[in-house]
Amino acid sequence: MMRFVVLSLLVCAALGELEQNLAFDAASASSTYSAGNLDGSPAFNAQQALSGGSGYWCSSGTHSAGQVVTWTGVLNSRRTALGVKVDWAYSPGEVKVLISRDGSSFEEAKCWQPSGRSEVAYAESIMFDSPSTVKAVAISMRSPGSWGYYGINSVALLATPGPFMLVSGITSTAGEQCLVNSASASVALEPCLDAIATGDGREVLQFDSDAQIVGTDGQCLTLADGDTTAGGALRMEACSAEAGASDGRTVFSATPGGQLKMPKLGNFCLTVAAGRMVVQDCSEADDNTDARDKFFMVAVPEYNPSASSAARESASLLAATETHLGGVLAELDAVMPSLPACGFGGSLVAARLGQSAKAAQEHGSQRMTTKAKKREDAASAAVSSIASKLGVDTEATEVLIAKARSVISKVTR
Repeated sequence: MMRFVVLSLLVCAALGELEQNLAFDAASASSTYSAGNLDGSPAFNAQQALSGGSGYWCSSGTHSAGQVVTWTGVLNSRRTALGVKVDWAYSPGEVKVLISRDGSSFEEAKCWQPSGRSEVAYAESIMFDSPSTVKAVAISMRSPGSWGYYGINSVALLATPGPFMLVSGITSTAGEQCLVNSASASVALEPCLDAIATGDGREVLQFDSDAQIVGTDGQCLTLADGDTTAGGALRMEACSAEAGASDGRTVFSATPGGQLKMPKLGNFCLTVAAGRMVVQDCSEADDNTDARDKFFMVAVPEYNPSASSAARESASLLAATETHLGGVLAELDAVMPSLPACGFGGSLVAARLGQSAKAAQEHGSQRMTTKAKKREDAASAAVSSIASKLGVDTEATEVLIAKARSVISKVTR
């Protein structure tokens, strides 16, 4: 029995060393503080607990002892999780955790348990009995304290290593910024949607067993020469075969506060200065008010180059079809005055033109949205960005197809 207990502790310790604190991608709650708003105040909605900051999720309050309130976090991609870390703003008397593998059907991962602490606010890690595949996590609360509310500053999934994007806490008019493997092996921040649209996996990273951050090209995030002078230079270089015995230039760890620390180099953390990635004393970096030193791991699927290859092939085929259709239209323009005398031949020309227009429309519809569709959400913006990255001019394609249809109608009269 003692041997089993020791072995279990060793396994848990090993998993704990490799765990990642992953932010959820979306959240909802069964109760939200209203502040006079029937739908709940945006300042206290469930999304406020997706990452640490000045805001937090807060329930409506005045709950009875037996009333259950639930906060639910959802991932875009399933991950293997060891538990969940909760930073309470208003702690409950009892808590239960449920998990879902598909985002809809939930099962109990941790039964009702008392808080065991009397403080209003504190952070705790609730570990599952065994590693579990997770798409969503529901945190159920009951038995409120004398403060009457339930509140959460942030929730993070304690996950085993897997692919992720490093999303910077810094704000930008261009949207969320991701750390990417840019040209010449340097690293930089780039709008996450633009990076995804490129399709080369530049935004996909993963921790290896030696706490090195590895890109899809097998290179590791590295502080060049291990030199911290003037912030140093961050690059993607060959990973260290013996990272544990190295000077630590490729070794990183995520702190509870959301910083990426280089533990073997002292108290240095990754941050942004003058538009470039640098390292800075962690305490000094934490003084920045724009969260430029914070990075959130957002789970993503394994990089699959075949998807981007298929998109590029479709874009090439579309370009060739457009060229052919443009040529047919030019020829038709030249002979249009004589078509009435051609009889059946005019119908053949129209049929040929119609086939080219149909091909252009079919290939174009695979990679673009029409102008009539409003691009109001991130997914639509991503589709638009993908078309641009592939060199597809959606508006020009639509104009060409419209012109072909107009000419067909004239020829077939």
